[in-house]
Amino acid sequence: MAGLPRPAIRRQWYPNHNQTIERGKLCLHQGVNDVFRGGSLSLTGSGFMDGMTTIYFGSQFLEDPSSSNSVFDNFGSGANVTIPNGVPFGPISVSTLGGTSEAFGLTFDQVLNGVATSGTPADIAQASANPGQVLDLEGSGFDPTTDVVFRTIDQSGNGRETVVRPTAVTPDGTRMSIVVPADAVTGTVSIVGDQNNTEFPLQIVPVLSSIDLTSLSSGTFSATLSSSFAL
Repeated sequence: MAGLPRPAIRRQWYPNHNQTIERGKLCLHQGVNDVFRGGSLSLTGSGFMDGMTTIYFGSQFLEDPSSSNSVFDNFGSGANVTIPNGVPFGPISVSTLGGTSEAFGLTFDQVLNGVATSGTPADIAQASANPGQVLDLEGSGFDPTTDVVFRTIDQSGNGRETVVRPTAVTPDGTRMSIVVPADAVTGTVSIVGDQNNTEFPLQIVPVLSSIDLTSLSSGTFSATLSSSFAL
């Protein structure tokens, strides 16, 4: 029996994608095109301490034991930290001498329309997309500042992570639209602060945009690809 069709995502546009919107008692903020692990993360809320503060990434943590030897910039309404390598995307919470905050209130469930519009994915049963394609993500707690992390590759062929922001979010924060980066590679899609630490598999199907024949005598030619290959 066929399932009911999914309702169309209702676009709600926000003029300032650099705004920081608080969700509950803890708010997270990364820069667009930043990396996750090794990148900078701003946490805002209240009741933070200078020293004697621990930031949890799942079961792993980053501790600032003393105000005289700060591991990260810490102040009463928040902290700025460099995200350690190897930590999960969430849940993220803060602990001080006074107690522990609730985890950042965001969950990521799935990619709704993960079918490449061009080409054939290696596994048709798994989500796929082309570079530049718009995907709809489902979960809870989304807003214009939500940080979505794609696996990408730089010009030297090195794998990295790239943070992008949604182009549209539903008013109830359960769905958002995101554009796949031009340098995305096959891997996973995740969201910073996700309580489920979801790493959703996504195949990036390359797109051949042009072929330029440069020499008939030698039989050589050049081709331009708009995409990437799995690491």
